[in-house]
Amino acid sequence: WIDNSARDSVAFLPIHDAWKDYEPVGIPGEDTRIVLPAPEQVVGAYNEALAKFINREIQPKADRLRSEILTSGNQPRHVNRLGVLYARFGMLDEAKAEFEKAGRQGYGPALTNLGNIAYLQKKYTDAVAYYQRALGSAGNNGAALIGIARAQYEMENYNEASVAYTRVRQVDPALADQYPYLVSRTEGASRAASAADRTAKTSWLDE
Repeated sequence: WIDNSARDSVAFLPIHDAWKDYEPVGIPGEDTRIVLPAPEQVVGAYNEALAKFINREIQPKADRLRSEILTSGNQPRHVNRLGVLYARFGMLDEAKAEFEKAGRQGYGPALTNLGNIAYLQKKYTDAVAYYQRALGSAGNNGAALIGIARAQYEMENYNEASVAYTRVRQVDPALADQYPYLVSRTEGASRAASAADRTAKTSWLDE
């Protein structure tokens, strides 16, 4: 480009202008149609890839946590951590089983995490019940309070959502700032604009 620029032998040629001199041509005898694989093939390939990923990334960590659980005598803190590992990788059924074990011992973080699962499953009444139980063991549990605010918001109980959100601002202003949509509780436009926020940012408690 530099050498030919000195000789005025280079220029930018718009593609649409180039098409006038160089028409597109096909390859004789070739079928250019895209044939998509069958849905069951896609699902099978996905499940196989997911299983490999779990074995490589999750299983060693899960094994280590199970060892800690046994060593600790099934302390709920360690059981809850195993649940958090599963939850962060989207394995909600496995996570719920571990949270329920820890929750039966009244462990607050596990109850909060059970509330998170119920929220993600759109079981908002159940979510509020779990969050309320978590607050029974720790009244300033910001994650439980924000969970109540979010669940009440989804049920359009805006007054209850506002009360919970106000408490979050008192105990954990940084956490409250992550959910600005809770400030505007009645405008339909703000609800639509905040759809992604309402389903993201789940705070899993591992302590």
